[in-house]
Amino acid sequence: MNEVQEALADAFVDILDAFGVPVTIAGLASEQGTANQLRATMSQNDIVLEDADAGFMKSANVDLKFLKSHLPSTLPGFKDPVIIDGESYAVVGVNTKPNSPVIVYECEPA
Repeated sequence: MNEVQEALADAFVDILDAFGVPVTIAGLASEQGTANQLRATMSQNDIVLEDADAGFMKSANVDLKFLKSHLPSTLPGFKDPVIIDGESYAVVGVNTKPNSPVIVYECEPA
């Protein structure tokens, strides 16, 4: 990492300490937190009303931002279970940039 990336990573650690939420990802082990519990920032997207058989249903996806260095080498995959504050979600997308120290997982209610 260059010094800008290191500064971003250090700042993100401070953000995780202040605003991070505990996230449990089934089957992962990490050096941060307990065996499979990590810290991430969580941003809740707009609640979308989706067409369903009996009318509309709510879809409230969330974005979880992790520091890449806190994740193990085996990352969660599509539809892997994620527990946030006792509620079940599933991974539906991953966003990252090669030079960014942060990775974003989009999760939907399971």
